[in-house]
This record gives sequence, C-alpha cells and structure tokens, in this order.
Amino acid sequence: MADVKAGDPNQFSVEKIFPPERLTHFNASPLVRSFNPHDFEEMTKAFSIPPQPTDNPKVKQLTTQDLVSIEGLFSDYRGGIIANFHAGTAPQLKKMAAAGSSCCCCCTPCCSCCSAASQTQPYAEV
Repeated sequence: MADVKAGDPNQFSVEKIFPPERLTHFNASPLVRSFNPHDFEEMTKAFSIPPQPTDNPKVKQLTTQDLVSIEGLFSDYRGGIIANFHAGTAPQLKKMAAAGSSCCCCCTPCCSCCSAASQTQPYAEV
C-alpha cells in the first residue's frame, strides 16, 4: 500500500473512490464510506491470524453488514480488474469493465489485490 501519511489519508476513502450508486448498491454505511487505507491496514491487523490489537475506533465498530458491504465493493472492483486482464482470452468478461477502466492502486485492500493476482496468475508472488 502506498504511503499516504504525507498527504490527506481521506483522499482515498471508500466514499471518494467508489461512485455513489455503487455505495448505495452495496448498502455502504457512513462508517464504511469513511474507511481509508490506514483503516484497512488496521483492519488487516485485527483480522489476521493471530489477531493483532488495534486502537482504531472504526475497526472496533465494524458490523457484519459493514463487512458484507466492504467485501461486495472490493469483490466487484476486483472483478473489473480480472475482466480487464482477461479481455482478450475471455470475451464474456468484457461487459464487466471497459478495457483500462480498472487498475490496482493504493486504495484497494491487500486481500483484493492478492486474490485478483492469484486468479490471473496463480503462482505470482504479491
């Protein structure tokens, strides 16, 4: 994940990187909409095995519905990345995303990037 501490970490908040209709479609709560890369890093710690402690109040407030929203948003986003990668080899995926419309970036949680990478190149090290 890129270091956004030098700038405003909220410039990559969920609310700013996803269109309003996607947030509504996945029923993203105000808490989910406010999540930024730092919050996702803290979430990774809290959900690691074994769990690592975090003092992030946003992570401590997550509900099951919030986790479902996050999974839906990033799974849908990951689908677009995979569709772009396979555009030439799997034409049925083309309708998911226009070529070049999705890319991996600092705002995507690591699990989505790793999952997308494993689906496009199973033996890639990320």
